[in-house]
Amino acid sequence: MTKIQLFAENFYILDDGRVRQFLILGEDEALLIDTGFEDSNVYHTVKNITQLPVKVIMTHGDPDHAGGLKAFGKCYLHKGDWPLISEDIQLEPLKEGDIFKCGDYTLEAIEIPGHTYGSTAFADWEKKLLLPGDSVQKAGPIYMFGKHRNLDLYIESQRKLLDLQDKIETILPCHHESPIDPGFIEKNLLDAEALRRGDLECEKHPLIPCYSYKGKWTEFYYDNPTIERTTMNIRQAQEKDVSRIAEILVYNNRVNFFPIFKDEDYSFGKLQVMSVADEYLRDKERLQNTFIFDDGVIRGFIQLSGREIQKLYVDTFFQNMGIGAALISFAVKEKQSNFLWALEKNTGALRFYEKHGFRRTEERTLEEGTREYLVKLKR
Repeated sequence: MTKIQLFAENFYILDDGRVRQFLILGEDEALLIDTGFEDSNVYHTVKNITQLPVKVIMTHGDPDHAGGLKAFGKCYLHKGDWPLISEDIQLEPLKEGDIFKCGDYTLEAIEIPGHTYGSTAFADWEKKLLLPGDSVQKAGPIYMFGKHRNLDLYIESQRKLLDLQDKIETILPCHHESPIDPGFIEKNLLDAEALRRGDLECEKHPLIPCYSYKGKWTEFYYDNPTIERTTMNIRQAQEKDVSRIAEILVYNNRVNFFPIFKDEDYSFGKLQVMSVADEYLRDKERLQNTFIFDDGVIRGFIQLSGREIQKLYVDTFFQNMGIGAALISFAVKEKQSNFLWALEKNTGALRFYEKHGFRRTEERTLEEGTREYLVKLKR
């Protein structure tokens, strides 16, 4: 039976003993965060509280959070988790910075991939409140086994939340003890880093297909008994990869740079997948210094030269899923990359690099053959 707790005025916590959902009441609409298991009957619980129309937003797509979606018919969910939803549900995209206002609450979406590729937290900055789904917990276990999870991305997301910790006073996880204090962000992060380093002993779980790893503060369920010490899913490019690399490069170049340079002859004439692929095949050094994110699908790549990051592209279908963050983390940690040049007008790229520790310098130079400036960023 689902327990209903009035946590604050017009803010309810629904808890069936396995997983929590959160219901906020406004004047004309209610906002529901997650829908529980199918047998949690969250829809009926919500209707017992309010007859207002309900907007559903999702922390992620695991069945203990999305099981009740069918009764609601529609939700906002990050595209990274759309493949997890099997029912005939109307899915609306959820992304970083989306704002949901309801009553006295204003929730901002924060992308935190890792627990799942589409994991999203919601923060009310005025109330200093964080709803992190399953990504921040006291003790755990935090599930990190299965193809739709990624330990490296989880670690990057915890670092992102750690940077926001001073703006948070209360965390309401979906599992285990709640509320908890923001200090558990760093505790989960430190234990996850120890997991990736291979510092935690494991024990095969007796019932589910994973291993239990117990850190100082956090237990993780993970499916790899031998933790790799380098960034997973990233490998050196091979000749067989060049057509996919070229495809990602060409499309990103057209989307990001044509609006700046407005050079149709180059973007739609000279720049072609076959010619770019051929350049990589002929330039062995370039290929050797290119590394791809490959988890069964090549989703992005990074090209290095010494300690310089020369190119970083993620397929537009897989952006905002932490892939770029994983690639840049690999370059910094494994290859000691510490500088790059970016177009001054490419503000999205500048924000991305600055978020990952690169800082703009006073150095500028013209992009060859153009009137556009490149700026140098360093760590």
